[in-house]
This record gives sequence, structure tokens and C-alpha cells, in this order.
Amino acid sequence: MFVIVLALIASACASTPTVVPQPSAIAYSRTGGIAGFNDQLTIDVNGKATLTRRTGKFDFTLDDKTLKQIQTAFQTAGFATVPEDSLPARPVPDGFTYVVVYQGRTVRTGDTAIPEKLQPILQMLNRIVDSGGK
Repeated sequence: MFVIVLALIASACASTPTVVPQPSAIAYSRTGGIAGFNDQLTIDVNGKATLTRRTGKFDFTLDDKTLKQIQTAFQTAGFATVPEDSLPARPVPDGFTYVVVYQGRTVRTGDTAIPEKLQPILQMLNRIVDSGGK
């Protein structure tokens, strides 16, 4: 019992959020900021998406054009070559932490350390999150 409690306490102290992707092509997490965001987005290979925010859970389907643009952005960026640990050397007060999972590969980054190749991908995913899937 004591070991379980210690394990739970240790896991609660983790500084980097974890995205647990379901069978999806893309899983995205944006956490932090001055407002304490905790946004989770998953997109499956057919464009069916789920956005989970503090305000609720939203299911929607991306149109074919948007889905293709996202897939192209990942390919153009060379996502497979982006360092998996692209976090800032020091925590950024009120900064965002981003976790992107694509084709089973996870990249973690944060404000002030976002690799240039990853910026267009984050912009696209942030637009989807900010629009609430509309």
C-alpha cells in the first residue's frame, strides 16, 4: 500500500504532461500558460477528432483539405528528424508545453525552445484547438 501511495505521489509531480494516444494518427497536448490550459487533441486517420478542454469534450470531423494540409505539414517538416526532447533548458514561467505524437513518435517542446521545423505543425494544431473544432 505504501509503495502504491509513493508511486501515485511521484507520478503527480511529473513536470512534463503525458499524452496517451488512442488509435489515432495524431495526438496533441498543449498545457500551461498564464490561464493553466490543458488542451488535448486527437485526430484519427479519417479526420475524426476529439478535443478535450476545461470547458468540455468536443467531437468533430476535419474536412479532407485540412487533414491533407496537416499530413503534408508533418511530412514537409521532417517530423521524424525533430529531436524528441526539445524542451527548454529551464522552465518558462507561464509558458506552454507541447507534446506531439505522430505515427507513434513523440516530441516534447515548450515556449522558447520550439524547433523551427515544428512551428508550422504547432500553428495548425493550435488553430484547430483555438477554434474548438469549428
